[in-house]
This record gives sequence, structure tokens and C-alpha cells, in this order.
Amino acid sequence: MFQCTKISKLKNKMFQSGFQYIKKTHLLICIFAIVALVILPVPLNAEWTRLHSGDTSLSSPSTRCEAGLGYDLTTDTVVLFGGHNCDKSSEIYADTWLYSMSQKKWQKIQPNPHPAARFAFVYGSSNRCFYIATGEGFSRTFYDDIWRFHFPAKKWILLPPQAKPSYMSESQWKNNVHERLRQKPAARYAAAGGIFPGGRDFYISLGFSTKRYFDTWKYDTTEHGWTIVDDHDHPYNPSYPHARCLHSGTMVGPNELVIFGGCLSGGGTGGPCPTSDSWVFSNKDKSWSILPDCASPRMKSAMALLPIQSGVRRAIMYGGLEKTSQVLMNVPYKDYEIGVFNPDSKKWNLKRIHDPFIHPGKRHSSVMVTGRHGVFMFGGVNITSKSPKNDLWLLIANSTDMDSLLPASECRLPFFSFISLHGLLMASAWGFFLPWGMFIARYMEHRDPLWFNLHRVFQVFGMLVAIAGFVCAILAVQADHFQFGHGIVGLIVMVLGIQQPLNGCCRPGKPKSDELKSHRRSCWEVWHRISGRLAIIGGIINVSLGVFVGLASMLIWGLWYGYVCLLLLCFVIGEIIKKSRHRVAKRALRRKVRVFSHAARHGFNYKSRKFGPSPAFLFRNHSNWYMVKHSKKENPNVFVNLALDVDKKG
Repeated sequence: MFQCTKISKLKNKMFQSGFQYIKKTHLLICIFAIVALVILPVPLNAEWTRLHSGDTSLSSPSTRCEAGLGYDLTTDTVVLFGGHNCDKSSEIYADTWLYSMSQKKWQKIQPNPHPAARFAFVYGSSNRCFYIATGEGFSRTFYDDIWRFHFPAKKWILLPPQAKPSYMSESQWKNNVHERLRQKPAARYAAAGGIFPGGRDFYISLGFSTKRYFDTWKYDTTEHGWTIVDDHDHPYNPSYPHARCLHSGTMVGPNELVIFGGCLSGGGTGGPCPTSDSWVFSNKDKSWSILPDCASPRMKSAMALLPIQSGVRRAIMYGGLEKTSQVLMNVPYKDYEIGVFNPDSKKWNLKRIHDPFIHPGKRHSSVMVTGRHGVFMFGGVNITSKSPKNDLWLLIANSTDMDSLLPASECRLPFFSFISLHGLLMASAWGFFLPWGMFIARYMEHRDPLWFNLHRVFQVFGMLVAIAGFVCAILAVQADHFQFGHGIVGLIVMVLGIQQPLNGCCRPGKPKSDELKSHRRSCWEVWHRISGRLAIIGGIINVSLGVFVGLASMLIWGLWYGYVCLLLLCFVIGEIIKKSRHRVAKRALRRKVRVFSHAARHGFNYKSRKFGPSPAFLFRNHSNWYMVKHSKKENPNVFVNLALDVDKKG
């Protein structure tokens, strides 16, 4: 009995000790959790929330793409203007809508006057005003005007392209059309730009109408007037962005613009469509800076500045169209992924939102604007279902929330397009097979018939590769083929290259050792050499231009131009060796000529190998030396080739 009581007490003591241990463990876990929540920067924001689901009633905007979105901080109101119903040939809008964050509903207003119906224009909000400029309307009408929507008055105002100079009266200014319109951007659509919240300068950059533009403009919303701040028209300069449209952009400072991606193909230019290069323009330095690649190539994405917190600036990019007829292989971006740009470090990062299951879905052609508590986004086309949208979303976040988000994926995911394949094939053809085939023909001709067989294999295979690359180029350029420098030079080079094997099939017969070349054979050789050299030199130059057009990385730049220098060095060395061999052959020839001349003067009979009455003399025709033998039995005009062809056999 005593032992049972002792055992029972021991069990109770052990149970109490274990319970106290569990309580202490739980207490420590709770303490660690509280410390982690306090110390670690876990973002409670950075979440998408849908403000309006969008419906088909008349109480909300219809589904649309490439509209304009503005925001008034004082009344916490969103304004929506324009756009199209995601089918440009169908319907383009000129309506104005207001969304009140307090009432959670849309309201359509009908101010008069108002901008013409348009889409893909540049827009931005600042100081209780919403600005739009440029855009495309019905029947491919492009605009160059700029409008301002005043939130308190709920009215649109057409702003003048230039303010009246002080030296002109009102009547003079009104009658002087040339002076009023002397400086403003050309009509265009799908440009990028905007205005920094609280700023006064409205920017537009690049864009497209009948051609793609390289220029950047700013409009002073206080003094009223356009000023060109960057103007380039050279398409092969790597110090500024290539002409493009359908790129996204936003102002990250009062005079600092960031752009991403877009389409470089067509409109008098060539290049990837979509592309992944990103640039920052500083009006202070009047210069562009290229940014490290990160996000996947895309166009028609949306971009906006996050609300600035503690002086930290961050811009975000969402969505975009990745797949076009030019793309062969890509890794799609995630639907919960956002691109985050840091203007201070000039770097992009790919982040995932706090709740990856609540998001607007992958879409393109949507629009964004900076709000009080985050970034608003409206409309676009859902990429998965291919359905147009009219819903309104808010990404609740500020600039300080972005750095603590988890990464969504690595930068520079695999991507391959017809442009990449075209460049690879053309570099192989015009950079390797065809130049080395010419090298063999010029510097290995003494190895007959080996040189001829190698030359034929290299040239035929090289042209087949070039033709495949030419087909890829046609598939890659979606419109306006052969209307820019790289395309025109490429077409000329291909014509010269393709005629070479055809020319080789119709070449005249090669003369025998005791025959002279026919005039037809001589003309054929001259044309074959000249056209072949022009084609190869033009091909190498055009591949070098294509390295820029295709937006190749600096590694590919270095490899290609290093290889071209090596190729040129090999040709220089080959030419030196050939000239040296030529000089040696000339010295040997002079010795033989002296012997033959001495023998001819003394009447040496070459048939009997004895001195006799049969005189002979030598003469030179081009690079060949010939001997004329006079004999009663033989034709005095018979030429005996001494097989001393300097250029070929030495």
C-alpha cells in the first residue's frame, strides 16, 4: 500500500513537471512570435482588393482597354476617360467617369467641351488636375493636343501648345498660327510619360503614328508650352532607347521618367516585339540610362508610382502581353507578380504580393494611377480567358512595403523569339561559313582540288543557313518590311548572296594549261569575286547593325565584335602570306625568263633540245608568260604556256 501511494505521488509530480514544461514552452513560443511580429518587417499591406466588380449596367463604365485614369487626393476620387472596347475597329470612347471612394460607386458626367474619342494616350494627375495628351481616334486619326480636367469644376479645358509671348498682342497671337504651333510633339499614340504628383511638367516620350518616334517632350502646365528635351533620329545609337510604342512608363521624380518594354517592330524600325529593356530619362542631365534586365519581355503593361512614404520612392509594373507571333519560347510571369523599380539604385525586382490568391489576374492594356493608400488599376484584357474587363482594383501599399515583400521569381527568365533565331542564323552564315569559304578560295588555291571542294561546301551550306535566317526575319517583322536600314541592307546582301551559287552553276569552262582564258570566263571571274566580297562585307556590317536592333546583351556585343576583329586579323595574315609567296614566285619567274630569253636569242630548238635555226621569244599576257616558236612545220601563232601562272600556281 505504501509503495502504491509513493508511485502515485511520483506520477503526479512528473505530470505537474511536464505540464509546467509545456506551459513554459508555449510561453517561449508566444514571446518569439511577438518579437518576430515587432522586429521583422512583415507587410500587412501590399494586398489587392477589388473596389468594383464591373457590370453591364449603365451605372458603370463599359469594358475597355488603353484608357486614362486619374486621381484627386482631396476628394479621394478616381476619374476615367476614353479607351476602346478592346477591339480598335469597333468602338472608341470619349466619356468621363468619376468613382467616389466614399460612396463606392461610379458616376458618369458629360462636360462640354471634352477631348475627342481616343485611346492609348499619355495621362497623369497633379494638383487636383488630370491631364491627357496625344492618342489615336477613329479611322487611325492621331492627336497632338493636350487637355486638362479640373476636379473641383468637373470640366475639361483644351490647353494651348504654346503660351503667348509678351511682345505679341492678343490679335497678333491669334492670327499668327505658325508662331502658336511652331513647337509641339507630332501626333502619335502609345507613348509613355505623365506628370509627377505635385509637379508641373507633363512628359511624353517615344510613340508611334506612321512611324516610330525617338523624341521626348515636356509641357509646362503653369506657363503653358511644349519644350523638346531629347531629340534623336539615329536608330543605331546604343546610348538612348530604340524607337518604340506600347511601352509602359511613369514619372518617378518631377523630371525623371522610367519606361519599360514595348514593341520595336514596324513603323520604319525593327527589333523585338515585345522587348524587355528598361530606361530612365533625367531631364536634369538630359540623358538616358539603361537599366539591368529583370522582368520578362512584354508590352501593354501598366505602371504607376506608389504613395511616397518617408522619402522612399518606388514604382510598380503589373501585367502586360508577353506572347506575340514573334515569340517562340518564354516563361510566363506569375499572376501574383509585380515588378518593383527603385529609382535610387536604378534596379528592378520581381516581388509577390502578400496574398497570392487575391489579385486581378494576368491582363494587359489596363491603366494605373497613384492614390492615397496605394495604386488603382482599371480594365484591360484577361490573358487567360481573353475577356475584356471593367473592374476597378486597389493595391493597398506604399513605397516602404515593397522592400519587405518576398521575391516572386528570378530576373532574366529564358526567352527566345524569331529575332533571336534570325540573329543566330545570320551570324553563323555571314560571320562563319561564308567568310571562311571566301578565305579558303583566296588563300588555299594552291591546294587544288581541295580548296574548290571546301569552298563549295562552305558557301552552299552558308547560303542555306542565310536563307533560313532571312525567313525568320520576315516572320519576326510584323509590319513594314524592308523600310529601315537593317532590313534594306539585309535584302541587298541576300540578293547578292543568292545569285552567287546560281552564278557558279553557269560559269564558263576553265581553260586548259595550253589555252588562254576566254573573255567570258574573265568577266565571270571578276563578277563572281566582286559580288561575293560585297555580299560578305555587307553581311558582316548588317549583322553588326542587327546586334543593336535586336537589343543584344553586352556579352554578345563583346563576343561578336571580338570575333570580327579576329576574322579581319586572319584575312590580313593570309594576305601577307599570299603576297610573300607571290614575291618568291616572281623571283623564280625572272630566273626562268632570263634562261628562256638567252636560249631564244641563240636559236634554241625546244623540240629537239638543241641549238638550231628555230628562233623563239617570250611575251607576257596578264599574269601568264608565253613563248612563241617559229617553225616551218608548225603554225607560227601557236602559244605554248610555260605553266608559270603567278597568281595561281606561283
